[in-house]
Amino acid sequence: FINLPDLNPIFVKDKTLSEVQDILNIQYDQFIYNPNIKVYLAKPRDISVTLRGEVNTTGLYNLQYEIINYSSKNSISRISNEIDSPIRNINLEKTVFIAPKLSDLITKSNGITSNANLSNIIIIRNNPNINGGGKVKTKVNLLNLIENGDQSQNIELRDGDDVFVSRSENILIDQLLAINTSNLTPFEINVFINGNVKKTGRTKLPSGISLFEAIAAS
Repeated sequence: FINLPDLNPIFVKDKTLSEVQDILNIQYDQFIYNPNIKVYLAKPRDISVTLRGEVNTTGLYNLQYEIINYSSKNSISRISNEIDSPIRNINLEKTVFIAPKLSDLITKSNGITSNANLSNIIIIRNNPNINGGGKVKTKVNLLNLIENGDQSQNIELRDGDDVFVSRSENILIDQLLAINTSNLTPFEINVFINGNVKKTGRTKLPSGISLFEAIAAS
């Protein structure tokens, strides 16, 4: 709820900024001649998304927006989005919120499994009431981003998104080679080496290392 002068508390959960703006203009029409109320977001909260499927760490992830304030023509500042650090003295009309993207989520998951199919990532999202409500579903080909630089596949995430990385029954060697040289995988991986080597067991090695290099490292 939000509380404003002359109005009863107004329920705004799950509404877009434009919907809240329209509601306030209608409500204030009985007190103000031709009201023209603008609503701006002072600070976005963290979003929570779920990640399932062929990634090394599935589960619930909290991601932050990046906040940039264009306070003047030649002055751009990035503002912390920590929960306990309020934003003061910024021009909300010149503030841009950069949403976390799909690649940010994949990076946080410690990379994909060998059976992941990055050309078939399913995202299910809550549809705003202004657009009819319910759920919407789309398919994303993140491999096009890695191989062809198609950033349209690196979509912005929204609160409540459910991301599912599909499985391929065949190990996609070309895909693994492409992903291992990208920043979407961890810089280090854990491997187990056993047999006739001096150092057996679990060890950390650089991501993308070859079998020969792993044996030599032990």
